Amino acid sequence: MRLTLIHHKVEQGFSLIEVLVTLLVVSVGLLGVVAMQLTALRNTHSAFIHSQATVYVSDMAERILANSVIAQAGQYNIGHGQQAPGSADCVAEACSATDLANYDVFEWQQVLSMNLPSGGGEISLAGTTLTVTVRWDDDRDGDKGTLCPPESADLDCVQVLVNL
Repeated sequence: MRLTLIHHKVEQGFSLIEVLVTLLVVSVGLLGVVAMQLTALRNTHSAFIHSQATVYVSDMAERILANSVIAQAGQYNIGHGQQAPGSADCVAEACSATDLANYDVFEWQQVLSMNLPSGGGEISLAGTTLTVTVRWDDDRDGDKGTLCPPESADLDCVQVLVNL
């Protein structure tokens, strides 16, 4: 008769606590990745809005230079919160230079309010220099400031000086 010794191997593996700790560490890492992704998306959107505002301020500067005689008379001046008077559609029909200035400012304000969060714009004449300002709420919380550079961290603006 032959004797066979049976060896019992001790099962070794991960305990439930080790699995839970690993799961916790992985979860914290994934939360960090998600937070980083959200920050990247927010910054990308902010950069997009800033580039749009730059296009809008340049557009108005070009409109002013094309109608500089009326601009020197102060017809393009529009203050913070002030609405430009609506005028005839100068694209569809011929307009006077004054009507064109009113049309330009009215259309510009409409584009700013539709495409920028709490967007608005101001134009002011000082001597022969017009200051064109586009302002928006970069944090999208409803803030509307009046200064450029803004007094609040979540407000942003773009300004250009136009020499007539």
